[in-house]
Parts: sequence; structure tokens; C-alpha cells
Amino acid sequence: MKPKTTLLVLLLAMVCLMVSGCFYLRLQQVKAQLSRFDDYYKISEGERFSITAKEPILLSVDVIRIMDAPPSKINLKGQELSFDYILEKQYPPDKSEPNNYDITITFNFLQDKLSEVFIDKKFFATIPKWMLIDLIKAFADARVDLQKRSLSASLPSESSDVHIPDANEVILLLGKPYTQDGNNFTYKYKRLTPQPTRDQKDNSLSFFFTFDKQGRLVKCRSEILGGVMELDLTPLAQSQEQTSAADGNSVEISGAQK
Repeated sequence: MKPKTTLLVLLLAMVCLMVSGCFYLRLQQVKAQLSRFDDYYKISEGERFSITAKEPILLSVDVIRIMDAPPSKINLKGQELSFDYILEKQYPPDKSEPNNYDITITFNFLQDKLSEVFIDKKFFATIPKWMLIDLIKAFADARVDLQKRSLSASLPSESSDVHIPDANEVILLLGKPYTQDGNNFTYKYKRLTPQPTRDQKDNSLSFFFTFDKQGRLVKCRSEILGGVMELDLTPLAQSQEQTSAADGNSVEISGAQK
């Protein structure tokens, strides 16, 4: 390889490392913001549920990288840019539902910085506002493995009055699971893209929910961000076990496949 060519390759490699490093630096800045959630974010409830960033950090290219796919729809008005990511619910052969359980997540940008995220309100219809905030704050202390593209977090047991969704509520939100194995539900979605890809499997996503014997959600795992995201509610569920039993709040997990 000629000296000039070698130098060019090295420079390109350095640029790639710098770009990658800036991306992870922005992620760390967002993680730091989440530890002081009220100072940097605002929750609003209207026709759709929204999270507004007071000091935006992430760029549009960061969102595409995090979502591990281009958006389903791109809307551009002047300097205002928005991405729609549409998750189309999948069903086993010969099974369907009358209601639409597709999920749309919208990312709005101002000057190419992520300023607001909108989520289908039906997805959070039975989850109180304060619970969602607690879940988001939990990711400030999340364990991140960049190589495996994994992120895991747990909700602490201190807030004994926090409502944990049960199996019936999850079905109300998301409809019937694709499969059910005892206390384990699996939901499958297809991430819609502007143009069909050669390998449709790349657009398939799975969500896994595990419930305890009382029917309370204790673990959930998803592949929505191109890797694995896990949330463990077991410590919180265990702290509520005696109270739930005394109040008669247990539910029976059955009939989801009918």
C-alpha cells in the first residue's frame, strides 16, 4: 500500500472512531440526565403520551442507530423533522383480532436534536404516570453492554405502593400474545420500513413478559433497540407479595389464546 493511501486509511479509521465515540458520549450524557429526570424532561398527557427534552442531546442519526433501522415514515417541514416508527403486530396463522394493536412511536427533532417522543397512549392506558417515570429513571442506573447491544435495569423495592401491571392489563394494552407458555407471554411485531428489505427477519421484533403466580409482571425483555433490553420487577413484586395477598389482588392467567 502506498504511503499516501495508508495515511488516508488511517485518517478514515480515526474519523470513524471519533464519530462512534461522540455517539456513546451523547448516550452517557442522556443517561446522566435521566438521573435528574425532572430537571431535564417533562411528561405530558393529551391525545398522545409525550416526553419532552428540555436540553436535547441526541441527533436524528443517533435515533436511527439506536432503533437499528430507518423510520417507517419521515416528515419534514422547514427545520422540523419527525420520524414515525410503526410496529405492526403479528399473529399466528388463522388468528387475528378485531382491534388494532399496532404501536407507533414518533420522534420529533428541532435543529436535528431529539426534542420530543410521542408514544401511543393506549400502550400506557393502565400504567400511571408516576410509574412510567420511575421506570425511565431506573435506566439511569442501567447496566449497558455496548458490544452485545444489551441494556438491563431493575425497579427497586422501596416504593411499595407502585402499581405493577398484571397479565390481564398487559392483554388489555397489547391484545392476545403470539404464544403463551404458562406464565410467559411472547408478542411478535414487524417493524415497517419505507421499502421492503431482502431479509424480512431483520424487521421482526419479539417482546417477552414473565408473570409470577399472582399474575403480576415480574420481568420483561424486548429487542426493540436492535439489542436486548431487560427490566426486572422481581424485587418490587416480592415486597408487595404479602400486601397483594391480603388485599386479594391476585389474578389468574388463563384464556389468553382463546
